[in-house]
Amino acid sequence: MNTKMILSCAAVAAISQWTFAEDAVKSEVKVNESNYDAVVKESQEGLGRWYVSPSVGVMVLDGNSGNVPAFFNLSLGYDLTDYVSLEAGMLYSPHAIPKVGGGNDQLFGPSADVLFHLLGRESRFDPYLTLGAAYWYSGANIFGDEARNHTMVAPRIGLGMGYRLTDNWTIRAQAKTGMQIQESDLGGSFVETVELGALYRWGGGETEHKSDAIIPEAEDYNKKLEKDFNGIVKDATPEGAQDIMILELYINFDYDETVIKPEYYAGLNEISRVIKKAIAKNPNVTVSVEGHADRRHKSSAKYNQNLSERRAEVVKGYIANTGVDAAKLSAIGYGFSRPKVTPDLDKGNPENRRVDIFIRGVGDEASRNELRKN
Repeated sequence: MNTKMILSCAAVAAISQWTFAEDAVKSEVKVNESNYDAVVKESQEGLGRWYVSPSVGVMVLDGNSGNVPAFFNLSLGYDLTDYVSLEAGMLYSPHAIPKVGGGNDQLFGPSADVLFHLLGRESRFDPYLTLGAAYWYSGANIFGDEARNHTMVAPRIGLGMGYRLTDNWTIRAQAKTGMQIQESDLGGSFVETVELGALYRWGGGETEHKSDAIIPEAEDYNKKLEKDFNGIVKDATPEGAQDIMILELYINFDYDETVIKPEYYAGLNEISRVIKKAIAKNPNVTVSVEGHADRRHKSSAKYNQNLSERRAEVVKGYIANTGVDAAKLSAIGYGFSRPKVTPDLDKGNPENRRVDIFIRGVGDEASRNELRKN
């Protein structure tokens, strides 16, 4: 057998071992992904598209000197896309317009606006632009038959900022300016408003059925694949895997946060220790940090994908700060697309809210046993 044939056989053997390891890892993932799709395939809409928004504010009517009346506004909105919303509002101001002889007239009327979300409606910070018009009516008693009544038609533009507290609740502030297009004694040419309010969403993705497909529950799954070492980190490397080691660490981030709590430092330090030891043995070792989220009713696939990516980057940064070469680290997020156990859509699952560390180039089972030791 010549040298070329020997090298070819060696290469084929190495590739076969790597493929076996990858298949062993992916087989578990594929089972979970297919079953998970069956469980929640009707819940991918995410945030509800309908919303209601009450607000309070003040207005300045050009020419209505010295009077800055307060008003109440109630809006009903619908998100056409992640970047465009339609909104209809109804405004009421009890003391808007000064009357001849003293006192103030009330102001009442509808408005319509198109909102353009600059970062998308699922962003936690939601800056947006508005374009629309208002039609307001003024009278001593807007609900009665009074001699003095006037109308105002005002196309307007504006800008606003929303901050999403939860999937359902958002707070927001906005300012708009409009120009009257008809003669009116409701003020001069321009009308400006500033308002602060809350926004409540409803609807969104709901789980209508659950699949009969079975995803292993945490206890059985742990018995099959996992081994505790040092009481902190789980070794979830499939049996028979070659040249790969998978470590799991459950990190309970606060809602919508990426800050690692101090109680998880020990687990990350343990993972860093294993990575450093593996690199010392084989400089070609590479590490992939994979972030995962759990799934609940109305959770947004897009938003949780982004959140899992940010969390993976934070963990990667922590490991790099312990002295691991950052060039050997990569980060990726999978949102809630790769659950480990059946999603509990009411309470969530800590088992699914995790970080997986894939260390490639560690060698066989004997090498992995050596890495587990302090």
